[in-house]
Amino acid sequence: MSLLLPFISGLFFIISLSFSHYYILGWLALIPLLFVLRKAKPAQGLFKGWFTGFIIISGTGYWLYSPLKSFSGLPVYGVVILLLLLFILVSSFYGLWGFLFCWLQSKKGLNVLLLGVSWTGMEFLRFLIIPDYPFAFLGYTQSCFPYLLQLADIGGVFLVSFVVVLINGLLFKIIVERRTSQFISLLLILLLVVGYGSWRINQINKITPEVVKIGFVHTDLSPVEKWREENIIPNINNLLEMTKGISDTSIVFWPESSLTFNIIKDDGYREFFYSKIKNMKPYLQVGSLSGIDGKSGIYNSSFLIDPNRGILQRYNKIRLVPFGEYMPLANIVEFLTGITMLSEIHGDKVTVFNLPGYKYKVVTCSEILYPDTVRKKAQFTNFIVNPSNEAWYNAGNLQQQMWVAAVFRAVENRRPVIRSTNYGLSGVITAVGKPRLKILPHSKGGYKSTVVKGRGTTIYQLAGDLPAFLILLLLIVWFLLKVYRDHF
Repeated sequence: MSLLLPFISGLFFIISLSFSHYYILGWLALIPLLFVLRKAKPAQGLFKGWFTGFIIISGTGYWLYSPLKSFSGLPVYGVVILLLLLFILVSSFYGLWGFLFCWLQSKKGLNVLLLGVSWTGMEFLRFLIIPDYPFAFLGYTQSCFPYLLQLADIGGVFLVSFVVVLINGLLFKIIVERRTSQFISLLLILLLVVGYGSWRINQINKITPEVVKIGFVHTDLSPVEKWREENIIPNINNLLEMTKGISDTSIVFWPESSLTFNIIKDDGYREFFYSKIKNMKPYLQVGSLSGIDGKSGIYNSSFLIDPNRGILQRYNKIRLVPFGEYMPLANIVEFLTGITMLSEIHGDKVTVFNLPGYKYKVVTCSEILYPDTVRKKAQFTNFIVNPSNEAWYNAGNLQQQMWVAAVFRAVENRRPVIRSTNYGLSGVITAVGKPRLKILPHSKGGYKSTVVKGRGTTIYQLAGDLPAFLILLLLIVWFLLKVYRDHF
């Protein structure tokens, strides 16, 4: 029983993060764990918190096995060991939470505020210390509950996490501790959530919309076959064929690295591509791993192309994926292994793409997982574009987690998000987080829709994760006061 209940908590997390319509499980996810922590000592809280975290992290990160097995060169046992070490490391934050919670918690009954502050503070601390694993935050379970989701324009995913933890705590007090008086507190929180959410949704929907007709291409290409040189021209022809049916739009977006040649330096393929798109009506936004004239190195770039004038603007991905797009400590790795690891180069500035009547920014693939990256200059745009290539990870819940992150970024910035992916979830998400169009991974083709031009500035765009910082600060103060009371 002592491990069964933490396992159930972890399972509730996994289900609600993988299948967003089960968001109600996010309201219940902590209750089984809290039941076994009621009278637990800090050391017991450490282990049970860690165990719960291990279930959560392994159940939401198992998709890492596929790219590591296929492309790292490690044997299967090496991949398994590496993943276990990663999951153990990330899970340690849940163990630290369990230790702190049991140490700070009064024996008189659950302190709901302490629960909310400690859990959210540790989530945010994990994000700060291990930013390269930005998954499995409790707030992400609520992407299909529209009213609570709207709080993201104030404090992002961590404010939503805080409210969900409070709901868990109040339900625990009502169900387990039989404190029926807490029903009033629960009802008040739900009324505030529904009230704010309804008000913001109505406020945004009643604005007279200005729309842009857009198209996007969704592909289902093997990551190995896609990059074979003999497939460069067939890939171009396939993308153009899918674009023909949506050429009555203003602009068409292609997935990340959709062009599998260096558009800046590969003159032959570039001229072939230009000859094929000449006289097309819509602008094209295409991805290519490309260099810069006069400089060495490769960038993960997104290009705005006028079919008759060529490249108009360019964005180079700023936040790269470690071990995938760049190798940390590459010199040390080369010294130890004798293998020279080639890395892409980080971009150094945000690009606001400017076309007649609208502006937008591009965040490439995993950048959608980083709220601070997405919000930079978002107030100067009308919508956000997220080209992505998720075929490296095969089937799993990574694609759903990427989509959910895009839903939150849309609400945080009150800008529609357009996703054009290879083997991901493509589509259009409105400024209130509602899917306008959603295409599943194994589909392929060209799709068109309209986006309502976003406007104005949100609290989140101005303040970012300030509420999360304040919650973490409150947790530190709580900790210091406990130390002071115990020793002075």
